[in-house]
Amino acid sequence: MKNFSRALCSKAMVPCLFLFTTLPLQAADVASDFNDGDTLTAEKLTEIKDAVNSKQNAVAGSCSAGESIRAISVDGTVTCETIPISGVDGVNLANSVNITSTTAVSLATLTIAETGTFDVALNAHASVEIRGSTTSRLKLEIRQSTCTGTLLGEAMWRPGGSASNDSLLAHTQALTGFQADVSGPVTFVFCGRKFEPGFPDALVFYRGFNLSYSN
Repeated sequence: MKNFSRALCSKAMVPCLFLFTTLPLQAADVASDFNDGDTLTAEKLTEIKDAVNSKQNAVAGSCSAGESIRAISVDGTVTCETIPISGVDGVNLANSVNITSTTAVSLATLTIAETGTFDVALNAHASVEIRGSTTSRLKLEIRQSTCTGTLLGEAMWRPGGSASNDSLLAHTQALTGFQADVSGPVTFVFCGRKFEPGFPDALVFYRGFNLSYSN
């Protein structure tokens, strides 16, 4: 609420009578005139809450699933934009790659063909099979452009050393990556390699590689 005073004085210059009245705070009047040392009262907090809620409630539009709000107009309507999603899935177990060295090889790739600047979120997962026992590690990576490009996400698998040399060991590994302000067109690569030379040769089946992006 806002307080205003009005003075009623006679022409004879006798003491004035001050009348106080209270006017309602307008929805758009978010209090912003605080000074160092001011006391924040419950009434003032309520005024701020009501004003902020009024502004928030003025947003009358909404977006569908798979879209985000790009802009809000003064009348409360919104402009929506689609959140693009792209991906490849290794639905066939024949989609396998042999990992035989510490040099990374590509398991799958994804490309944003559009021109622009994007924030990109990626996720990938793969199944790994080896024979034998090891305390060395296998490394899976998500990189930009090539398997030697900018590293965006990584994960490792260390099987342990308790299995016999002819045992078949299998593992499923997931990893995520993120990069802001990426210039498109751009390609992302899901890669795998031995982290240490002592890791046995591995058979890697990529099970999925997906990305979503917005600008």
